[in-house]
Order: sequence, then structure tokens, then C-alpha cells
Amino acid sequence: MTRFLPPPLVLIITAGLMLLTHARLPDAAVGLAGQTLIAVIVAGASLVLVAAAAVHFRRARTTVDPIHPERASEFVYTGPYRYTRNPMYVADVGLLVALALYLGSPAGLIWIAAFIGWIHCLQIPREERALLVHFGNAYQQYCARVRRWL
Repeated sequence: MTRFLPPPLVLIITAGLMLLTHARLPDAAVGLAGQTLIAVIVAGASLVLVAAAAVHFRRARTTVDPIHPERASEFVYTGPYRYTRNPMYVADVGLLVALALYLGSPAGLIWIAAFIGWIHCLQIPREERALLVHFGNAYQQYCARVRRWL
């Protein structure tokens, strides 16, 4: 399989680009009542979601490595995986939304869209192909029941 950037690195790069854009365009920032509190709540919920997803992977004793999904030893469909096939990516988007809210940066939405596009078009299809090969019909039935995002 062709090697891609690990999604956590893509998340960090995206957050860095959001911070850089905010620093370059400080006059574009908007202030909303309670935006810091909302940002903290969104970030907290996102961290809880990613932790819950990781716990279910650990309980199943399978890899969380998104670069090598073919190494998965168990098919996880419990916990947050009952509602989304990609709770960790949903949580990543939540963290980026929290950052954009905290900064008051509408320009951050462009970088969030870029992150979603990268994950949706480049990362997830690779993972899905590997999981379909590895888990076959069970994974196919799961995909028919549970949405890719939300």
C-alpha cells in the first residue's frame, strides 16, 4: 500500500495552518458571546469521543494504526462505532471546529473543509478497501447499517 501521512499528522498540520491563517488575518476574526466556552465544550466532547473509540479498539486488542488497516485483527462495531464508522475522524473535525471557534476564525472553516476532503477522499477509502478484504461480508453489512461520518 502506498504510504500516506498519518491522520494525526494531517490534523496537526491543519491546526497549524488554521493558527497561521489567524495570525496573518487577525482582523478577520469575529467575536461571539460564549465562543470560548462553546469551544471548550466541543473540544471536550471530541476528546471523549476519540477516547471512547480508542478504548473499544484496545478492548478488542486490535490496531488503531490508520496507515495499516490491513493489520486489524478484530472488527470493532461497538461503542461509538454503532453510530459512525469513523468516530476518530469525527472527533478530529470536532477539535478543529473547537479551534476555529476559539480563534473566532471564519477562515478556519476552509482548512476544516480541506481536512475533511483529505480524510474522506484519500484516507477512508484506503481503510474501507482493506477492511472489506479482511472482514468481507460482515464489514459490508456494517457499512450498509452505519454511516461513514454521522
